Order: sequence, then structure tokens, then C-alpha cells
Amino acid sequence: MAVVLIATAVVVGAALGPLVAYGAEPVPASRLAGARLARVGRILGWGAALGAAAGAVAGLVIGMRTYLPTSPVAAVEGAVFGVVSGGVLACLVAGVAMLPRIRARR
Repeated sequence: MAVVLIATAVVVGAALGPLVAYGAEPVPASRLAGARLARVGRILGWGAALGAAAGAVAGLVIGMRTYLPTSPVAAVEGAVFGVVSGGVLACLVAGVAMLPRIRARR
């Protein structure tokens, strides 16, 4: 349990670290800000979708190897866990993509 807590703290720290370090400034309402937000939304959507697909495949394979009648349930469970993992990884990717722009404003 301690390993899960430490891993969660590392992921959250990596995702929110730049925000804590540089602060949050209001973004002026412009087309550029809307385009950035749309791009981050697409990154998050693709990350969640790819995580769900990978989790569903992994759950299906594990379910078929252990007990065949429960493989659809294992696929759904894998997809649910995959959405979370894919979303977290997509947040990290979006943060890395936006970090140079945050630093450039300073």
C-alpha cells in the first residue's frame, strides 16, 4: 500500500509541479488560448481512449488465460483501469508539451 501511495504522489507531483513552481496566471481570452485548450483536450481524450483499449485487451487476454466465461468482465475491468492510467499519462504528456510555453512567459 505504501508503494501505491508513493507512486501516486510522484505522478501527481510531476503533473502539478510546474503549476506549483510557477503559479497560475489567468489566460487572456483569445483564439490562441482556445486552441491550446482544445489541443490539451484532444491529448487527454486520445490518452484515455488508448489506455482503455490497451486495458481491455490485457483484461481479455488475462481472462481467457485464467477462466474463459469471465473474460468479458475482465475486459471491462481492464478498460476501466486503463482509462485512469491513460488519463494520467496523457496529463503528463500535456504538461510536458505546455511546460516550455509556461516558462517562456516568465
